[in-house]
Amino acid sequence: MFPSMNFKAIYCPKKTCQLGIFCHFSHDKPPPICTSTVSKSISIRKSLSKEQQEFKSDTKSIKLEQKKSQTILSSSTDKEIKGRVKDLEMIRRRSIDKQSQKIQVQFPRESNGQKRIKLDSPNTQESTIKPKLTKVYLNRHPTNPSSKLSCPIIQPSFDSQIKIISRQKAVSKFYEEFVRIYQNLNKLELAYDHATKQELALCSISNDKSYMNLAMGILRRLRSRPLANNDFDVGIDGEWTLQKVEENIVPYDTLKALVLSADELKLYDYPTIESVNDNSKLDSSSNQNCDRCNEKYTPESDPKIQECQYHWGRLRSIKGQKFHTCCQGELGSIGCSTGPHVFKDDFDYDLNIKIPFKTLSTNPDPKHKVLAFDCEMCYTTGGFELVRVTIVDYFGTKILDKFVKPDNPILCYNTKFSGVKESDLNGPDVMNLAQVQEYFQSIANVDTILMGHGLENDLRQIRLLHSNIVDTAALYPHPSGMPYRYSLKLLTQTVLGRFIQEGQHDSLEDTLAVLDLVKEYIKKTP
Repeated sequence: MFPSMNFKAIYCPKKTCQLGIFCHFSHDKPPPICTSTVSKSISIRKSLSKEQQEFKSDTKSIKLEQKKSQTILSSSTDKEIKGRVKDLEMIRRRSIDKQSQKIQVQFPRESNGQKRIKLDSPNTQESTIKPKLTKVYLNRHPTNPSSKLSCPIIQPSFDSQIKIISRQKAVSKFYEEFVRIYQNLNKLELAYDHATKQELALCSISNDKSYMNLAMGILRRLRSRPLANNDFDVGIDGEWTLQKVEENIVPYDTLKALVLSADELKLYDYPTIESVNDNSKLDSSSNQNCDRCNEKYTPESDPKIQECQYHWGRLRSIKGQKFHTCCQGELGSIGCSTGPHVFKDDFDYDLNIKIPFKTLSTNPDPKHKVLAFDCEMCYTTGGFELVRVTIVDYFGTKILDKFVKPDNPILCYNTKFSGVKESDLNGPDVMNLAQVQEYFQSIANVDTILMGHGLENDLRQIRLLHSNIVDTAALYPHPSGMPYRYSLKLLTQTVLGRFIQEGQHDSLEDTLAVLDLVKEYIKKTP
């Protein structure tokens, strides 16, 4: 049906014609010429434009059609029924809206492809066949000719603050790119699903102002993606990673040029031989500053559970005022969470006294020349200790991913950030710190390049002194300089278009993100 129109059949005065638009008949005794026009038979719900109303009053064209019909019918006998008539000109195509959406009107066709309208006659024994109403198809979105699936259509939602026009435009572009990417796999349903999923993921992390900018970035990365070759080479932007088709050659020399210098190691507060031997900051008192509420307290073997009131969220500045992200409390407000006092020992001299630092071996033939790793920590009665370690090679292959049981009783698992729970340390594969150090010695040496994001704390908890460090915080420095630095979550989202740390942290996810950030830096650096 035409949009916004109701069709009503116009019947012939002889009650033998039931065609709704134009009809040309010859009837018995005598054969009158019946010409019904479309005028008052079409009720219009909405006001038509001036152009659309012109065809109603175009009497000249109607008279021409009448003359043609008279000429045709005059050459036929009285008993014959002219079953075929010449095709009338299609009703001029009119634009339905400002976007000039085309209207295609389909009529019944004969097997030879010619348009035909079958009429009934009193002299025939055939049953009366009423012509079908015309069908109207709006070509709103591109449709692949080899499939019935078309571009996804965004449904209105009261929860979304983003304009539906912008969302529809984005999902249409995403669909076109996914169809291109998956053309070798012949999976248009997958392209449809991934276009929808991509738009929903974009909508969940953007607002009305940032939506189109983020959509353009995603579309740019989709256009640069090669065609998928197998079922594993699929995924939306942020989940898909380029398959390793290159040879297993580690660009050691290229990475060596990115290693932090001695001055940069000091600038980023990495443990060094000098810092380990520096006792100038040694505090003889047994008091510690709480790492949460910053109050002075004396560590005990059995601390009071509800003694500390703190904000676990970070401080954010909005129009000159600082707020905590956990509860939107202002700076200096009473904490929204309670727990025991905890501390974090940052002095390498003190750490070396408790558990000595070690260096990697000088084995000339290590198993790995390049490694990326990340650690998760928890609070214990002895301070900040290792609770999980993850190591991968340059190609993303997992080398080690184990939970580590601290030497001291645990006060807080720091689950909001570490993702580690009490049940994780009850498994049979749990390691201890000595085993982790021994494993590092077996797979790496002093020349092995270690990659990570802010590895100074990780090296302190493993008690490892190492100088061949590639730090993504230094590769992508903050414009304000130290001590400011971009978070790994922000770098991954900005540079890679990937979303990590949506809930709890995952050391394996963080390690793979670091690896891809380094590769992206090498690719874009001349």
